[in-house]
Amino acid sequence: MPHPRTLFEAPARRPHKARFLLIPLGFLLFAGGAFALTLGGAMIWVGALVWLICGALAAVLILQSVGRATLRPEREEALRAQMEQLDLACENLLDQNWELREAEQKYKALLTRQGDIILHLDKQGEVLFANAPFETYFEGSTTRSPFRLDAAEATGLEVDGTSDNSPGHDPLWEKQIETRTGPQWFRWTETLMRSVHKDSGTRLVIARDISAFRKVEAASEAKSRFLATISHEMRTPLNGIIGMANLLESTPLSAEQASYSQALRQSGTALLALVNDVLDLSRIEAGKMTLSYEWSSPTRLMEDVVELLAPDAQEKGLSVASWVGANVPDKLLIDPVRVRQILVNLLGNAIKFTAEGAINLSLSLEGEPVEGEMVTLVMAVRDTGPGIAEEMHARLFEEFEQADTTRSRQHEGTGLGLAISRRLARMMDGDINLSSVAGKGSTFSLRIEAAWLNDEAPEADDPAAMDIPSILHGDILVGIDLTKADERALFAYCHDWGITFHAFSFEQWRTAGREIAPDHLLINGAEPDKATEIFAEFDPMRGGRLTRPLPRSRIILLEPGERRIIPQMRNCGISAYLVKPVRQLSLRQALLGHPDHHPDHHVDQASRTNETEGRFPADERPHSATASAIPPASTEPTDKSKSVDLAVKASERPARILLVEDNAINALLARTVLDKAGMKTCLVGSGAEALEAYGKDAPFDLALLDLHMPDMDGLTLFDAMLAIDRERGHTVPKLAFTADALQETRAACLERGFADYIIKPVQPEELVEILRRVLDKRDTCHKTVL
Repeated sequence: MPHPRTLFEAPARRPHKARFLLIPLGFLLFAGGAFALTLGGAMIWVGALVWLICGALAAVLILQSVGRATLRPEREEALRAQMEQLDLACENLLDQNWELREAEQKYKALLTRQGDIILHLDKQGEVLFANAPFETYFEGSTTRSPFRLDAAEATGLEVDGTSDNSPGHDPLWEKQIETRTGPQWFRWTETLMRSVHKDSGTRLVIARDISAFRKVEAASEAKSRFLATISHEMRTPLNGIIGMANLLESTPLSAEQASYSQALRQSGTALLALVNDVLDLSRIEAGKMTLSYEWSSPTRLMEDVVELLAPDAQEKGLSVASWVGANVPDKLLIDPVRVRQILVNLLGNAIKFTAEGAINLSLSLEGEPVEGEMVTLVMAVRDTGPGIAEEMHARLFEEFEQADTTRSRQHEGTGLGLAISRRLARMMDGDINLSSVAGKGSTFSLRIEAAWLNDEAPEADDPAAMDIPSILHGDILVGIDLTKADERALFAYCHDWGITFHAFSFEQWRTAGREIAPDHLLINGAEPDKATEIFAEFDPMRGGRLTRPLPRSRIILLEPGERRIIPQMRNCGISAYLVKPVRQLSLRQALLGHPDHHPDHHVDQASRTNETEGRFPADERPHSATASAIPPASTEPTDKSKSVDLAVKASERPARILLVEDNAINALLARTVLDKAGMKTCLVGSGAEALEAYGKDAPFDLALLDLHMPDMDGLTLFDAMLAIDRERGHTVPKLAFTADALQETRAACLERGFADYIIKPVQPEELVEILRRVLDKRDTCHKTVL
């Protein structure tokens, strides 16, 4: 192809050649005309005409030269611009050609090196294009796509959750396909390709080999099944060990036998805690741990945990106290079970690793709560233990890691508690942070996100729900001989309520504290004689000054086992008592209580309740006690008396229980517990025997079903028993009684219709309490089955 410049230069040369032809021709004519003039006659006129023609030619040439001299610069400039544009266009075309070749090579390399199979198919499914991975699995001569479904297969192979038929959605399919290397699992998607021809119908298929993923998934499921089986098989004998130890302790034993039985029960409980930790960790790793949110009181939850573990702290000589911030709502949407699990772990660790001093729990919010918005709940556990070196902070939250890694470590444990707790906290959009200095104690802070709705207003006549700052603002509270933990908690409460707080030892009070006129006096009741001497300072009849005002509230702070001194303290001027660990509501009522609020109640009513156990249950503890202002304690019997009373309900006859249990030891344990509760138990060891007994005319009030039996699982047995209920026209409440602690099993049972789900091992009193609750609803359960 000629260069573009030659195409435009050729027309300029033609007139130039004509010019050189006309000049010689003009000279010839001029010479001929001159010769004709030398001749005579008519030749003179011919010569003159020839000269005239030569003059015309000369004029034309002159004009042409002048015009060419005038137009040439403009034309040459235009031609030069055109040539530059053409040069640039040619260069751009060359660059685009190079880029297209490079892009083609790049995309060809991508398609070739792509691990996924990419196919371009026509309407009939014939392969128009296949990348290199296709030949790894299939013969290169294959002309038809192997990724296709028959009509029957298309109904059940689509991956879960991808059956959306909305525009732009390409479904995913899974199938095992025979390849050159054997059967492999593939997941693929198929979509129409864009084309200028509307009826082209070409399709793009992208397929991936998921055989390795399937193997990992199968291994994970096998691991979960293995852990569930191990958990069940370990819980079953643990239920027998712990349960039999509990039954043994309820019989007359010598001191030596009692210590052996207690050691047996404690060892079984420790092993059970390990099984629970391993199971929780496996659930979290498998992504099967779920949260159950409900409206709960974070204050009640934290105080229950403190009350639960306070005896362990008291055995080591540690003081434990809690404080709740003034802006903490009464109810938050949280998972109380998992929050409780985290707090028990954090407080248990603090007690385990603290040799002396105090442990405090605090509950607060970051910022002020806004109705309808999420709040950040902060629960902190502060101890006076040895502290943790900074380099150990990160490792401490890893599995099987502990702060003490020496061979001579003093504390046992697997190191799973903190790892599980942090994972649970992060599942709740929170975290656990550690602040510690070696030798100066540690603080573990749990932060979680929670929802709050301000839909509950305090009762106008409830003194515990009144505006504390407005009532007690400016008052003075003096604490004498309190522990460090109690001092910290009281200081925090007094700061929130606008109360001035002073803490003295007994010696400091005798020297410097007597000049203070407190509105409220709080004394450690561990030494009654000291308390009596302090109260005497305010009694003119016993040496007190006449001008010294009597504090409105005179409170003693007692350990659970110190209630025996309450009558003595009442005689010397006590107006209320609080049992450690002190709850927020208890402290409020003690500070706000006046004799005219509850005029007819007596301290001994409260002091007698549960005295043999040394502490009150969480829902029965008195919040304050005065000679004429003590709320009456619940007259409800203790847990053991509840168990005895359980069998006699509306029908005035022992409740008939069908117990289905194939393990001989667990059957003996459960039957003994139920018999001691006054129930009539029918024990069977298989599903077939259970159906035979259930199908007889003798009615049952409740059925306890083990889920794992050799001849029939519990779910199948439940369905068969439900069919019998339909024939009879009424149903009997059925409870799952199993060592299977998996949440999915629990959910499946409750969804199927079980009245409750009891996990072994279970404390005897807890088992009886659950049965009592179900039997209380027995009238509503015995209804016509539709």
